[in-house]
Amino acid sequence: VLPSSFSKMTWLGCGPGETYPDRKAAGDWSIHCKDVDDLGVDYIVPSENGGRADVHWAAFTATTGDGLLFQYLCPDAAASLDDPKDGAAEQRPRNMQGAQVSASRLSLEELENTSHRHLLPKVNESRPVHVHLDTAHAGVGGVGEGGSKLWATAT
Repeated sequence: VLPSSFSKMTWLGCGPGETYPDRKAAGDWSIHCKDVDDLGVDYIVPSENGGRADVHWAAFTATTGDGLLFQYLCPDAAASLDDPKDGAAEQRPRNMQGAQVSASRLSLEELENTSHRHLLPKVNESRPVHVHLDTAHAGVGGVGEGGSKLWATAT
C-alpha cells in the first residue's frame, strides 16, 4: 500500500489499456503513463482489474516529485509452450515476459466482497494506492484443474 499522493503510474510494459498474459495482443509494449484512478475497469461485478502485463518496471510518483520505483527481474527461464491439456504446466504462463502489475484505490478485499459496482466504497484522492506485483498470473482465462495448472494461452 502506497501513500495516496503516489497517484501517477509510469511503466515499461504492455498498455496503455488493461492487459493480461492471455489478453495482451492489442497492448503496445512501450513506456506508458496514467493516473492510478484511470487504470481500472468498471466491471458490473467487481473483481481484480486494471492489470498490465509484461511490466519490467513501474514508477509511482506524486506531484511533488517523490516516488517509488519497482523493477522486475526474474532469473527463471521462459516457460515452455505447453498445452493446458498435457501434464503439469509451468509456474508462469507461456510468453509472460515481465511482472503483472495493477494499482487501485480499492483493496482486493473490497472488490472481492462487493457484489455490484454501485455498492463499492466511494473512491477519492485521499485513499491509499494498493499495488499488486505478480510474477505468475493466470490471466483472464483462469486456472484449470482446481488451481493445479495455469492455462498457457498467452499470445
